Amino acid sequence: MVQCNLPTLGAMVRPTLASETLLPRQVHLDLFALQWFWHSPRAIISDKLVHMEVVPRVQCRLPAPRRRYLGLGLISPTRHKAVTALVNAALLTGIWLLASTALAQSEAIPAFKEVDSIEARVQGCVTCHGQSGQGTNNGYYPRIAGKPAGYLYNQLVAFRDGTRRYPPMNYLVAYLPDSYLREIAAHFAKQRPPFSAKETLAPNPTTTARGQVLVTAGDPKNGIPACISCHGAGLTGMEPGIPGLVGLRPAYIVAQLTRWRVGDRHAAEPDCMKRIATRLSDADVTAVAAWLSQQPAPKDSSPESSNVIRMPLACGSQR
Repeated sequence: MVQCNLPTLGAMVRPTLASETLLPRQVHLDLFALQWFWHSPRAIISDKLVHMEVVPRVQCRLPAPRRRYLGLGLISPTRHKAVTALVNAALLTGIWLLASTALAQSEAIPAFKEVDSIEARVQGCVTCHGQSGQGTNNGYYPRIAGKPAGYLYNQLVAFRDGTRRYPPMNYLVAYLPDSYLREIAAHFAKQRPPFSAKETLAPNPTTTARGQVLVTAGDPKNGIPACISCHGAGLTGMEPGIPGLVGLRPAYIVAQLTRWRVGDRHAAEPDCMKRIATRLSDADVTAVAAWLSQQPAPKDSSPESSNVIRMPLACGSQR
């Protein structure tokens, strides 16, 4: 038997599942449906015990595993309703926790109408990327809404396979199949939430002037093409694999360009971003980030159609 204790709004809920249960190593697929209520949950997983180290505690004892895959996790179809009840109980627990700590409602708090839906399954993304992928007040987490589905899928695969490293993301998608990652990517690619307000601190005019030149015209003498030649005239990206840059915070832009420069981030060969980023100076990186962060929201945030002929370099992401 599997027993889970979940305190919800002053009541104890004890949902019980029969012996057909989750694969221990992949049980985090169901924890994916629970973990959004806490910014930094810690999961200790063994053959017999799953322990979410949060307050209040959630403990489930698991018998011998059985390999069956079904949407929300690795469960038998006949137990799907029981898992749904467990997730509903976790939702009530999350609401109770949020209320007890007097947290105000925001776009970083999970909310959905149907448990068995893609909206519910992407709630693990919300605390960092916002309810509709619009980003949050933390500048290190990017806006992902409206970016090309191909680009988002490539990043999810890179995080899953370890070719792009950021531990929370690596853990979150470690065991998700390609089909699931495509579904997540398609969901956020369709979102068109409003853009967040620009940062209030105005950068140095000389710095922003240099950034404008690099983004709109490039620096031919140093072999740096204009950002708009690939990322689009409106900086909203290009199908199928080039992301939009508008709406990104300067901290994130600087961090990613630096990772490209030092070889910590990669893309499919030929890796055009690696070639470009290594030609940028520290001052150039700061300038590009400063100018981009000051740009107004576009009327249409949809990415441009593919136009490989216009691109100044061959790019593996556009295959």
